[in-house]
Amino acid sequence: MQTATNDSQRRSMIAAAASPSRTKLPQVTGLLEILDGRFFALRVRCDDEHEYAIKGIPSRQCRRARRRSYGRTLFVEQAVARLGQALVTPIPDVSLVELTSEFIQCGTWTRCLEPGICHSLDWIDHVRDTQSIDEILTANSDGQNRERVAALAVLIGWFSNTPGDTQFLLESQPPYRVFSVDHGLLADGIPIWESVRKLDVWQGRGVRPHHAMTRHLKQWCNQQPHEIPEIRAVAERLAQVTDWQIAQSLAHQPNAWGVGMCQRAQMMKYLQQRRDEMVRVCSNGMWSN
Repeated sequence: MQTATNDSQRRSMIAAAASPSRTKLPQVTGLLEILDGRFFALRVRCDDEHEYAIKGIPSRQCRRARRRSYGRTLFVEQAVARLGQALVTPIPDVSLVELTSEFIQCGTWTRCLEPGICHSLDWIDHVRDTQSIDEILTANSDGQNRERVAALAVLIGWFSNTPGDTQFLLESQPPYRVFSVDHGLLADGIPIWESVRKLDVWQGRGVRPHHAMTRHLKQWCNQQPHEIPEIRAVAERLAQVTDWQIAQSLAHQPNAWGVGMCQRAQMMKYLQQRRDEMVRVCSNGMWSN
């Protein structure tokens, strides 16, 4: 199994994972719905006949007065969703789509985005917003949502000690599965944007599954947090995540999002160390609510 133990190896692995693909990215052909004006989220149709929820870089005239790194947020959303696939989390399938300048000129709202590559998730029909974890856990009787919430709790704890602004979507018809979107604000709790010295201090500090989610799981399972079987199962999957998979999650985001190779290598180091610490913490029961 290929591993990366220093920054040179990490950069080489990320570069190898970023080898150009011959697959053409889907192009946006229709705007269907404005999902969130604050974060420039749109529901679109692409030339592959699929629908996506997308986020892009806002154009200069639409950026907020408060300085914000939109590219950094998109970068982290991509990485979270890609590694979430390895942990079998309830995040919809992730991809990249292209927003062309020709299409932008066709509509008022799309002019708020720069042309280029956008973060995208497959569109999920027949869902509604909810922030009630209790409602999510009781929505189906087969325990499927407990497994999905446990996977998300470990994924979020792996990336950051800051919970971010996760949005839950619950199906409005059987099997009432939960989905999760909007993980870009986890970037605010990741110290790779600061000095390397601060990163070394933060690497393994406070690593644990998401507090609120595990607290609710504990109540429904009537067990100590470190004995929750769904958490242990996710930790076992996390232990199987390779350095190559981490590199892949950081390799495909476009350079236009403003995250260079040095920061990608630092992110990889950060995720490697927190992966190992999260597995150790969950396996040994070294955390509690």
